[in-house]
Amino acid sequence: MTEIHRRSCADYVRFLFLCSCSDPTTLIALQSSIVLRCVYLTDAENAEKAALWTSILGCAVLQAAAAVLVLLVPSRRRRIRYGIAIVALAAAIVGHCLYATAVRLVLKADPGYLFYRIFCTVTICIFAVGDLFSFIKLLLGRAEQKEEDEEE
Repeated sequence: MTEIHRRSCADYVRFLFLCSCSDPTTLIALQSSIVLRCVYLTDAENAEKAALWTSILGCAVLQAAAAVLVLLVPSRRRRIRYGIAIVALAAAIVGHCLYATAVRLVLKADPGYLFYRIFCTVTICIFAVGDLFSFIKLLLGRAEQKEEDEEE
């Protein structure tokens, strides 16, 4: 039995997601891959990428904190809940903009990465449409709440 047949499913996941471009066997497999490729960034680009991903994680934490606060605030405090919802949406929009900046960084380093270009462009468009619909729904929901408050 060869080495390939002895690998477990976890080994394949580790290979796909935790692969290193410095390992020669991984490098050969990734250079021929359409989906996963080794993109070499300069030190400044690596620092920018690290800062971007740290900021994206910060936005995710802010969204989670806003969700917890909305659950803890009593339902009769509509203005506070509305304000927290706006903060969560703003954090999502900032996170999506940071994601688009990170994509631009990778595409600048390897402009021939066609799969990444197509996949990330579609993802960014989906994020933008979702953010726009969420913002419109938030505004329309607030208008409906004001009408209900005036009727009462």
